Amino acid sequence: MEPAAQHNFHSRFGNTALIMDDDEGACALFARIAAECGYLTAQATNKAEFIEQYALAVPTMIILDVFLGAEDASDIFRFLRNQRYRLPVVLVTGYNPKNLDCLVADGLGKGLLIAGFVQKSSGMEDLRRLLNVYRQGPRAIPI
Repeated sequence: MEPAAQHNFHSRFGNTALIMDDDEGACALFARIAAECGYLTAQATNKAEFIEQYALAVPTMIILDVFLGAEDASDIFRFLRNQRYRLPVVLVTGYNPKNLDCLVADGLGKGLLIAGFVQKSSGMEDLRRLLNVYRQGPRAIPI
């Protein structure tokens, strides 16, 4: 499905956030916040689940933990590039997001719209803000 068709599909049926974090508790927290912001949600704790949920959910927003144990965000970036996904991706980290410039460059180099960073320990209001901004449709905002 082309990016415009992805967005039009969800304009009729609602916004869906696909959350991937290897920490099930964090995944559930992000899903609850997304639901409070008006999103349908799908969750994954590994790459195989992510691919399965991506096909089922056809997400309009992806919330992605950048450090996934044995996997990393670059693996997911490659998958999303191959799917021609062009809607927002929010990166979540338990580390200082200022140290993730290489990861952002990787995502941008694969054509992804990196919508912003959320720090797990203190960024839930940032997550709400991003979810609310992008609920109206994809647009570029500074990260």
